[in-house]
Amino acid sequence: MNTTERKTEKKMEVPRTTSEVIRIKPQQFIHVLDNNTGVTRLEVGPQTITLRDHERLILKPEPMIIVPPRYYCVVANPLLRDEDGQPIADQHGQIRLRYGDLEIRFAQDPFPLYPNEKLVGDLTLPVLLGRGVSKAENIAIESTGQATAEARAKEYS
Repeated sequence: MNTTERKTEKKMEVPRTTSEVIRIKPQQFIHVLDNNTGVTRLEVGPQTITLRDHERLILKPEPMIIVPPRYYCVVANPLLRDEDGQPIADQHGQIRLRYGDLEIRFAQDPFPLYPNEKLVGDLTLPVLLGRGVSKAENIAIESTGQATAEARAKEYS
């Protein structure tokens, strides 16, 4: 070990004393926790954000979800929306979610995931079936991603 390696090992990390600057590119988003209120908010790019002393970055810049035509994705814990399609917030400013629920989102403009929303699986291309297949079999095939043995064995006239 030479002297320069020993000097770098002895350096200690200094606690953060200045505000952190985060640059969000177009079609990216972050989650920021306000430690004073306990509310996590969504910030969408393009913008530059300076975190205050009582704020903490929860989710680093992530790309928005892009669902191409003829594809769909499944979002767990989707947000509640009003009649105009705007997210509903509680009295503290926290976005309200439908916990335990799933929402299927089809092709649309790129969208961010709000705090506590989760993308389940990958983007999926629906399975197209022939004319002689019932709706129940269609649902079984889409949920498993492949035709079940029973669905393949049945024939409809």
